[in-house]
Amino acid sequence: MTWQAQPSRPPGEALGAHIVVVTIPQPGHVLPTLAVVSELVRRGHRVTYVASEEFAGPVREAGADLFLPLVGRPPVGAIPDGDLEAGVLLLARQASELVPRLLDVFARDRPDVVLHDLLAWGGQVAAHRMGVPAVQLNCSHAPYAGWETEMCGVSSLRQAAFHDAFHSLLSSNGVGAGVESFLTEPTSGVVFTVKSFQRRPETVSEAHTFVGPALGPRSFQGDWHRSCADRPLLAIAMGSSPDVSPSFVEACVEAFEPVGWEVVMAVGDRIGPDRTGPRDGSAVAKNFRLMRRIPQLSVLSQAGAFIGHGGMGSVMEAMYHGVPLVVVPRMAEQMVNARQVERLGLGRCLPPQGLTPGALREAFLDVVSDDRIAARVRRMRQEVRTAGGARAAADVVERAVRNGRPSLPSAGASCRAARGVVRGAPHGAGLPDPPLPRAH
Repeated sequence: MTWQAQPSRPPGEALGAHIVVVTIPQPGHVLPTLAVVSELVRRGHRVTYVASEEFAGPVREAGADLFLPLVGRPPVGAIPDGDLEAGVLLLARQASELVPRLLDVFARDRPDVVLHDLLAWGGQVAAHRMGVPAVQLNCSHAPYAGWETEMCGVSSLRQAAFHDAFHSLLSSNGVGAGVESFLTEPTSGVVFTVKSFQRRPETVSEAHTFVGPALGPRSFQGDWHRSCADRPLLAIAMGSSPDVSPSFVEACVEAFEPVGWEVVMAVGDRIGPDRTGPRDGSAVAKNFRLMRRIPQLSVLSQAGAFIGHGGMGSVMEAMYHGVPLVVVPRMAEQMVNARQVERLGLGRCLPPQGLTPGALREAFLDVVSDDRIAARVRRMRQEVRTAGGARAAADVVERAVRNGRPSLPSAGASCRAARGVVRGAPHGAGLPDPPLPRAH
């Protein structure tokens, strides 16, 4: 896969819109936005990016003009593993703290639009307070009928532990939308998957545009070279913060040492002084290589199969490269993705409880030998590669700037989202657009 680097703009060159990006400090939420930033900068816009300090290098490499480390990762253990409700509650409280900081920072440099992660509600509310449009950047499924049950385990958001925190966030900032409307009905949204992978797409608001994965260069992840180029390659990575248990590593070694494939496995920062090896890149078997992290796009471009946690970014990257999946989900959103993988015939899903080497090996052998899975993965690869990616996402952003409508109603105003058929990425159809505003 070849990426074309974008040149830096000469000093003093005229800029277009001022675009602010607000996300949460997790690789799976930052990485999908980087190619969009590069595309917006290539089009002449000025991008200010709000994230945590650890992402400064990748964000600047993408071309953002200014990086603001206004958010930080929660302390280790602050969110119980797999507890989505607890994570949402913490992020809602962080959003309340972030809004006044954003208003202060941008009081003298008002943006034309705010792009905010699905979970970065501080950006969404700050856009409302500044009276500028907002675009939701969604690295998961767009909200669909029944999502609150499948993702949070509740039949109504009023039952969710985070409901009162959201109500307080909205009322204290003069937002007229209810909690459900605020969470599920953006004025404009970009979804980094394709329509056919979306759960229950017929129930999704027309405000969402499916663009597929937005991929670009990731030199900050380093290079990777195969050690057994004469064998097919199996990649194993359990997310952008892998930290897998020694028992899972042991199970994988036992499962795949005999199969004759080259195996590379990301194990995170918990590599201990046991058979998992104390050194990054250590080999625990002749065909088996452990790494703290892998440059996933580079590895997947050479892989014949992928075992992962089922995060949307990993699933879409695998489909982009036409790689069948074995998914071992850790949390509710990943379970939804894993079931979609099985439902669409793109691979297999294995529950993490009681996982055995035999079950891992059997699922792997199934996905690499089934011609029907191979054919379905090829079709999905074609759809993913033609969905539009970063260019389609940038089109959505520019349209929001031109329209100029605030993203949320003020207190006392009504809020009603358009409902209907999910649409694909736009490609210039419709009436001519007015010119974009100049930077302030």
